[in-house]
Amino acid sequence: MSDALTPAPLATILVVDDAPQNLSLMSGLLEEQYSVKLAVSGARALKIIAANRVDLILLDIMMPDMDGYEVCSVLKANPDTRDIPVIFLSAMDAMEDEEKGLLAGAVDYITKPISPPILLARVRNQLALKDAADKLREQIQLVEQEKLRARELLGIVKQAADKLLEQNRLLKVRADELLRLLGVSYTTQGRLDQAWDQLRLCPHGDNLMVDLHALACEFERTREFDKAELVMRHMAVFDPKFRDLEQRLTQGESLSAATMVFGRARSPTENTGSLAGGAEKATLGRYQIDHELGQGAMGTVYLGMDPKIGRVVAIKTIALVTGSGTDELKESKERFFREAESAGRLTHPNIVAIYDVGEAHDLAYIAMEFLKGKDLAPYTTPDTLLALDKVLSIVERVAEALAYAHANGVVHRDIKPANIVYEAETNSVKVTDFGIACITNSAKADTDTVLGTPSYMSPEQVAGTEIDGRSDLYSLGVMLYQLASGHLPFHAESLARLMFAITNDTHTDIRTHNPDLPGCVATLVNKALAKAPEQRFQNGEQM
Repeated sequence: MSDALTPAPLATILVVDDAPQNLSLMSGLLEEQYSVKLAVSGARALKIIAANRVDLILLDIMMPDMDGYEVCSVLKANPDTRDIPVIFLSAMDAMEDEEKGLLAGAVDYITKPISPPILLARVRNQLALKDAADKLREQIQLVEQEKLRARELLGIVKQAADKLLEQNRLLKVRADELLRLLGVSYTTQGRLDQAWDQLRLCPHGDNLMVDLHALACEFERTREFDKAELVMRHMAVFDPKFRDLEQRLTQGESLSAATMVFGRARSPTENTGSLAGGAEKATLGRYQIDHELGQGAMGTVYLGMDPKIGRVVAIKTIALVTGSGTDELKESKERFFREAESAGRLTHPNIVAIYDVGEAHDLAYIAMEFLKGKDLAPYTTPDTLLALDKVLSIVERVAEALAYAHANGVVHRDIKPANIVYEAETNSVKVTDFGIACITNSAKADTDTVLGTPSYMSPEQVAGTEIDGRSDLYSLGVMLYQLASGHLPFHAESLARLMFAITNDTHTDIRTHNPDLPGCVATLVNKALAKAPEQRFQNGEQM
């Protein structure tokens, strides 16, 4: 009778970490439900295991005397301890580190900083699996009537294993998709060689073929026919009948001998209108092209002239959906001109003026005000910061421009230092590419590309949910943070980790990077970077 009333002994968990604060954190979380033992080194942990029953080990990888891999190897080599489940703890989140830990014999891997809910859930799951395995070994020895129970436990274990395999499969699918989207983003930005480096590594799929076709067309448009042919031959390995692939490959030699002007091939004997010079200047629509100014985030930018009124303009070319069907291309063009018209109606002293939009040579183009200043990107490092009063003045005028644009139903979607032009001589500030981000997104709606520059994106923009002007104000807060401190509020080694940090982590206090900043600037930044839109400034005038 007394035996029946005796409570089951608590599971014993050994926590091994050379950082006292981590030991204190995990001990406080676990000791209410489990018996907890602590060790500050690998050697001490092995002594505790030799003298005590241990049900689960939380093992830090990076320790000075014996690292976690060595301790785990010793445990797995000993028949008495090899069945004790080990969960690795590490501040490293690279996939190869996790794989190395699992190969060493660990059953799970938790990345620091430790999340209490995740820690408790993982511990419960692993203890449940260990208990199931122990019961399974006992049931094998029971009489025939216990076989049904043994099969049920095997089913539980198989279900857990299948779930783990499915999770691994989904992780790989997601990693492959992120790699493809990165390649698409590079194509959109005109960074074609980097796009090819990413897309060539992706597994075959319908979306990938569309993306590779678009990349090949971009190489042709920039007159890099050898690279276009390389991409198309890569595509032919998977599907030689894809769209017009056979025809393009057949024409490869003649295309390589031709000159490409705005995406159209001409023979060497024909006037090319090359931007490099010649008897006759190239034209785009009614505009005469003088020379290339550079590669923008959305396409190539040229210096041009409107011959009707003698006005100097900047002309930005933007590739619409390349290789799409007739209906898709028509819809993309309609979106492009609709959004461009909305952006063109914005008349504000701090917004670059859009004069005209059009289409020529398989390109859409926007003729806009030519600015003599330069963007703010050079002023975003600790050694190149502008004076704080200038920074606040610039941000104030950008906020006013955004208030005006939002009131007129236009959201920028890509506020960042590279899209703000500042001319020190006249102290003028202009927001550029207003509406172009939305335009390009409409034109490339079938690519699933995450729109915007990741480091400056709002949480709702990262999540792909509907956004409004408050998303622009969040991006402006990121820009203020960088211009005032020389650092971004979030930094990560991978795009996936960066997106997680933006949506879940709290940004580092700006005064950590620049202690001389007044408290009011920190308050301004903190409100602008609130995760929830309703907690931010509700409009540019408030900010």
